[in-house]
Amino acid sequence: MNQISGSEIEDMLGLAEEWGWTTKEKCSSGGNNTGLKELLNIMLEESIPELPFGFIKLDEIASRGKMSTPRREKIIDLLKKEGYAASRSHIASNVVKTNCSMVNCIKLVSMYSNLSVLKTRVP
Repeated sequence: MNQISGSEIEDMLGLAEEWGWTTKEKCSSGGNNTGLKELLNIMLEESIPELPFGFIKLDEIASRGKMSTPRREKIIDLLKKEGYAASRSHIASNVVKTNCSMVNCIKLVSMYSNLSVLKTRVP
C-alpha cells in the first residue's frame, strides 16, 4: 500500500479550497464543509515519513500506566519535545500516531503526569 505524500494532500486541500468545499456554508448533507479541511489537515500531519502505520490509544496508555487518560495535545507536544514524531490521527480522536514505542510512551506520560501533580501541590 502506498502512502500519500504531504504534497499530494496539500494539492487536495488547495483544490478543496478552490472549489469552495472548505467554507462554513452548509453542504447538501446538512453539515458544513469545514470537516473536509480538518480531515485533510490531520492527514497532512500524518504524512510525516517517520510515522509508522497504526496508532496508540490514549485509554490504553492510561490503563497500562495506571493513570487518568491524558489529553491528546499534551501527549503530542511531549513526544515532539522528546524528539519523537507524533500527530493526531484521522481514524479516531482518542489516539496518537507516533514512532515512540508504547512502553516509552507510557513512561513519558507517567513522568509528565507525576510532574504535573507535584507542581499543583507545591505552594
